[in-house]
Amino acid sequence: MSFKDFFSHKKATMPLYIVSFFDSLVFFAPVALLVRTRCGITLSQFFYLQVISSLCVFALEIPCGVLTDKIGYKKSLILAQLLLTTVRLLFFIGGNFYLFALASVIEATSICFESGTTEAYYYTLFGEEKYLKVSSIASSFATASFIISTLLFVPINAFLGMNYLLLFTLFSHIIALIASFFQAQPVSQTQGVSQPTHAQEKQNTKKLIKKIVTNPALIAIFFVSSFLSLGVYIVNFFFIIKLEECGINENAISAVILGYSAIELLSPLIVPRLEKRSEKAALTALFALNALLTFALYKSTNYAVFAPMLLLPLMLGLTRSLLSKAQNKLIDALELGENRATVLSVLNQGANLCDVVFLFLASAAANVNMLFLGTAILFLLLAILTALRYNK
Repeated sequence: MSFKDFFSHKKATMPLYIVSFFDSLVFFAPVALLVRTRCGITLSQFFYLQVISSLCVFALEIPCGVLTDKIGYKKSLILAQLLLTTVRLLFFIGGNFYLFALASVIEATSICFESGTTEAYYYTLFGEEKYLKVSSIASSFATASFIISTLLFVPINAFLGMNYLLLFTLFSHIIALIASFFQAQPVSQTQGVSQPTHAQEKQNTKKLIKKIVTNPALIAIFFVSSFLSLGVYIVNFFFIIKLEECGINENAISAVILGYSAIELLSPLIVPRLEKRSEKAALTALFALNALLTFALYKSTNYAVFAPMLLLPLMLGLTRSLLSKAQNKLIDALELGENRATVLSVLNQGANLCDVVFLFLASAAANVNMLFLGTAILFLLLAILTALRYNK
């Protein structure tokens, strides 16, 4: 990508890149659990906090999507940033279980306002042709930020301590919040339209949800995107467990995180090449690769485990990007653009429910390694489903 291409549409893209960068500067990420336990939160209570967060996301996803379509993407993203900044402030203050429960509810609400909205905002602002390019660059800013915060974690924690990890993270989110006010407003959401009554809104929402759940193409993409979300838990929760099962020092997880984050920076270079392929072929191939890499995690018993760990996050990210574009194109084809955030919220409900079920299965599993095998089989089935049912 040339220097000129990178800074094209600078006025519209730079606030997005700034938000993406500072939003991902989470200096306490490697010890996120300790943010709670340092205040006396037990592991059991930590699990309850995760349940509270998951259930709130499940309950609020669609209402927040409906509200987003009403107030606009920009306002929704600003609200999400404001809520997340509040969470970082509560983390810095610290407290008892009830304070962290409140933080979980606020963070879940922030997730619901942001979930699907960012993709809808990018797609509406830049269109189908430039959507993947801009979103992949924004993702690279987030990845670079994550690498920087991971590298700085050790010296900050060693010389200054946990409070400064939280303080620097809070400052980063304040900068992201300020930058969010400078984001462009999509033209399609600035045009005046007559506002329906409350009764009409309720009836329209019911009709919209019925249209979504009865459309075969949307149902197919609903299941595909739902099960893809499991990859997040594979990377964030089970990489460290797999290292321990292979007899590898747990400190190696830092090198793994930095390694796969650096590889993810290749995404903007790969995306244009994938776009030259048909979406059906690209998604089928990516799901097959995800299945192969997850199966390799299941089979690995030594240092060979590093290869799939380094490659899987990139493959999952590319799959999510292409699937996001496919979702938005389908929404356009069904003439549901005015309700884009609502549609994406409904589609995300499958992922929310899948996440809750997966967490309960993980907590009850006698052998966590079997989760890799199960996920590999699931990804293989998604590749088959995509090949058979996905329409270009």
